[in-house]
Amino acid sequence: MAPFRAVKWTPLFEETNPDLRSVDDASNGIRLHCQRVDYLTTSIQQRVKDARQCKKQILEEAAAANRTMIYTTQIVRLDGLVLVASTDDANVPQLNDFKTQIRQVIKGIKADSEPRASIESEAYTMHYILNDNITAIAITERSYPKKLAMTYLDDVRTEFQSTHT
Repeated sequence: MAPFRAVKWTPLFEETNPDLRSVDDASNGIRLHCQRVDYLTTSIQQRVKDARQCKKQILEEAAAANRTMIYTTQIVRLDGLVLVASTDDANVPQLNDFKTQIRQVIKGIKADSEPRASIESEAYTMHYILNDNITAIAITERSYPKKLAMTYLDDVRTEFQSTHT
């Protein structure tokens, strides 16, 4: 039988990582690491979910903004002569009936008429600004903000008058 020899024994975890002193410490470290990964994964998943909700909200707001729009713009003299008119409203067939009614309203506008007004129908609103015998008119959806329409018309009228005077 061979004689017994004494060998110096050193724990495996102390040599490779002095912070992990035992198998329990190693398993706790692995458990903490897994919890950290789970937290990061959950955090990333939540951020992706939040980003998708934000994108959905932005798209819905953009769609709503596209639905409320200005259909046509005209600049008309008080005698009824149309000086400038937009032509991109041909794809809205119901608008033609409203435009016919608008022509009748334009004939009723006089120099002493209200300088700013909005006339509503079931689906559309006609906004106008009267200045120096020139009327700037916009037909919008009924839900379009009146203040925004008036600001738009004021800008159009100002630009027209500065260009053509």
